[in-house]
Amino acid sequence: MCTFSIDGIILKTTLGSDFDAQVSVLTQTLGRLNLVARRLNRPGKLRGSLLALTQCRFQLRRMTKTDAVKIEESERLAIFPELMSNYLRFVCASYISELVLLTVPDRGPCPELYDLLLPTLNAISKCRGPRAVALAAEFKILCALGYAPCLSRCVVCSRPQETAMSRFLVGAGGVICPDCWSRREPDYEGDSAIKVGAGAVAFAKMAMKKPIESLRTTSVSRPLARELLRLLNQHKAYHLQVQLNSAQLLRGIP
Repeated sequence: MCTFSIDGIILKTTLGSDFDAQVSVLTQTLGRLNLVARRLNRPGKLRGSLLALTQCRFQLRRMTKTDAVKIEESERLAIFPELMSNYLRFVCASYISELVLLTVPDRGPCPELYDLLLPTLNAISKCRGPRAVALAAEFKILCALGYAPCLSRCVVCSRPQETAMSRFLVGAGGVICPDCWSRREPDYEGDSAIKVGAGAVAFAKMAMKKPIESLRTTSVSRPLARELLRLLNQHKAYHLQVQLNSAQLLRGIP
């Protein structure tokens, strides 16, 4: 058996039989880890310390026979109480956590995502517009994974896209300018096209350019948030085969 220490952000904790739990954690050097915690109903250093959306320092033990990684001890490093007391903030943080959980490969190093997730949770907990921070973080996460939708340039002619209304081709992963759309081949008809306004294009450009920490005073209107959610959800479903359960909750919050 091998024992080691590592910092991580808890994405999800699932309680099983006998109060054992499966804990999904994002780490900087080892990527996403699926950890095992035993008998959380017993008094000890793990009881009450494995809440999702918190950063912890774990003492882990790798079991040689099963290759499972067991949590021996857990010390909280960062908590975000505002996420537990405000429903919108909690849903926005859960949305980003679920996105990371479903898109980051198991045990694949991803330091840029770890360095992005922690300030994202901090910003969502304290910002004026948690929807804006969550959507901006999603663009950055998709970019880090190599699957960011292209909203700034036409996917056919590469010209900058600055018109009031464009079409987003889900299969192509980007917008098409009005000129290229008017000259499109018949096979474009089979590609799902979503109308995208100038506000969505401007937000995507801003999200890719500015650091998350600078968005604490940024907000988006509910119609713009729904437009971006629809686009991003269809984009993820096509290119990553991922659908987020928390997207329904986020879309339904007035």
